[in-house]
Amino acid sequence: MITHSNKERRDSVRFQSLNLLTYYEKSGEGEIVSQGIAKTLDLSVSGALVALANPITHPDDLEMDIALEEELIRVKAQLIEQWEDRPGVWHIRLKFDRMRPAQKHLLAAFLRSIR
Repeated sequence: MITHSNKERRDSVRFQSLNLLTYYEKSGEGEIVSQGIAKTLDLSVSGALVALANPITHPDDLEMDIALEEELIRVKAQLIEQWEDRPGVWHIRLKFDRMRPAQKHLLAAFLRSIR
């Protein structure tokens, strides 16, 4: 299991932003094995800090739909670390390393709008 290290790894500017998201954990064959609803605590063009109720158990293939006001973007994310913040609340740090240019543009435009 990947655990909390207290070391900031993101190169991008983070914005405190509460956005709802749906996450999907997939098997090696691409089938959804777990899904849930979570929220971002902060967000950048390169990643996010997310709060959720349960730990991620299939970190190798993780996708999410993030609500950005009127837009919904689907991103693939790499799990950097996760830790239990308090009973029933898990935090995960994610890196968006496989974003299409259109997704990155929408996310960057949203972040500019909330400055």
